[in-house]
Amino acid sequence: MTAAAPEARGPGDAHGDPHSAQDWEDALTRLDLQGLTPYWVSDDDPGRRAYVKGDRLYKIVLHGHAVTTRSRNRTLKEEFEILETCRGIAGVPAPLDFTTWRDADALIMERVDGHHLVVRDVSFSLMRDALRRLHALLETLSERGIVHNDLRPENLLLTADGGLVLIDFDQATTADPETAADLNLRRPRSEGLYHSLPGISYCLHRTWLISRLPSWGLRGLRSLRGQLRRMTTRITRSGRGALPRLPEDASPMIISVRRSWEIAQRAHANAAGQDLAYYSLTVRGYTFPGERPWGDRWAMLSGITRYSGQRVLELGCNQGLLSSYLLKHAGASAALGIDVDAQILESARLLATAFDVEPEFRQTDLDSDEDWESGLTAFEPDIVFALNVLNWVLDKERLLRFLGTFEQVIFEGHESITIESNRLREAGFQSIHVAGLSERKRAILFARKQGD
Repeated sequence: MTAAAPEARGPGDAHGDPHSAQDWEDALTRLDLQGLTPYWVSDDDPGRRAYVKGDRLYKIVLHGHAVTTRSRNRTLKEEFEILETCRGIAGVPAPLDFTTWRDADALIMERVDGHHLVVRDVSFSLMRDALRRLHALLETLSERGIVHNDLRPENLLLTADGGLVLIDFDQATTADPETAADLNLRRPRSEGLYHSLPGISYCLHRTWLISRLPSWGLRGLRSLRGQLRRMTTRITRSGRGALPRLPEDASPMIISVRRSWEIAQRAHANAAGQDLAYYSLTVRGYTFPGERPWGDRWAMLSGITRYSGQRVLELGCNQGLLSSYLLKHAGASAALGIDVDAQILESARLLATAFDVEPEFRQTDLDSDEDWESGLTAFEPDIVFALNVLNWVLDKERLLRFLGTFEQVIFEGHESITIESNRLREAGFQSIHVAGLSERKRAILFARKQGD
């Protein structure tokens, strides 16, 4: 049986659709799509509908109207291209065609028979099995660099043979596989109730538990409250937990990453006493836990400026993820990362080896009386990163003077935007703008000596 759809409404009715029946009839005729059965009408975009015929589903958008909204990242053509990238993945509808005319676009895809995942109507074991299948599907999507961004029960179909199908890729984006895995599988629930595996897992469990509440009584309510508290803690801690077990035939690359995380968890630079690395990262389907997802951090930093061919200095590099990613994914010509912790630098070198890049790492104490400035200046960086460093340095004026000798600095501080901008301005930077917010909602400032 085909998944239930909202009742199709006629154009120009009380729901505010401004298009006449003739508009849609003319569009379908020009697209040579007569004889379709109405399936779904968008509440957000009156010019967007879905139709079915046989084993095909047709998503259609009239030109001159809202092709994308705040809730959609993709046009129909771009959604078709995303689905092409996913072709052959079990659990993703197959794209069949994209066609356009002067007044409409149409995305044609495989019609999936199934039921929406309605949590109140399924057993707990079936829901958990669906989540396991979803996890495997998201891992496969991540390997192809696809981030779905809209995981919710109505976008999950349970098929008659017990399979799971993920639909609606109109919010999907692309990323490198490691970033995609972080966003699909590790994004903390605080960024939204849905959109990622931790978010939808939390919401499905919560809805299922609440649906059973009427038959549980007061004792059940107390049990429910305790289960929700434990569930929230477990999911929102963003990847805390044991390192993944590796098979005997694991690749040297994955072995190096795991060894890097083992060292990072013990290093004083990371969450002292908690045995937790600073960032979580998913590599080739293995998730290495940390305080916060690296994928979100990289997605923000990678778009600040052009790094191709640039020499980059990273102050307080921790595991060196930024230096390694700039070399591997952004085309930087050289990277130097410094940190005061020798143990964390050992972790950074292992990670760089695993990623097959060669940043340079040095143990450097920015509070030392030694002349560390000359050695770092000799590297001749084009861009200097000083992210969450100034707060931990005793002689802040010395570090700011050092930053002021370079043309471009990407800076994260602990104080307000006004205070940190004034510090950079006094150091000699003329152009300072907010490039984004960190995972802790602190401003990332891009400071340059020359104005725009």
